[in-house]
Amino acid sequence: MIKIDQIVDAVGKKARSRDAAVQRAAGSATANCLGTTIFGSILAVFALLYFRTSISHVALFWGAFILTRPLGATVGDFLDKPLDQGGLFFSRPLASLFLIVGSIVALIVFLPQRTGRQNAKIRIH
Repeated sequence: MIKIDQIVDAVGKKARSRDAAVQRAAGSATANCLGTTIFGSILAVFALLYFRTSISHVALFWGAFILTRPLGATVGDFLDKPLDQGGLFFSRPLASLFLIVGSIVALIVFLPQRTGRQNAKIRIH
């Protein structure tokens, strides 16, 4: 006789294997430029919401934080994927160097550079 526990266990295993297959398929589908564009656009929307609305900054932070993992995986896959599969075929050390230098350049270009403020008056005796 089949027990209820065996049925529940079999259904659970089937659901877990289906979920794993869906996750692999979703990972493969996003491992291209379109995936990078989608995740980057969603992160830009989170940034816009952060600065322009009164939505909880904590909730927006966690939403953006959760999105950074697939975005990082997508960019990493694009950088080290072979050319015939649509990647740039960088080695991992070269891809890491590319990301570090690119991040530094982006910070310099996009963050405003301001002169320091002097609150104290200078007295000459």
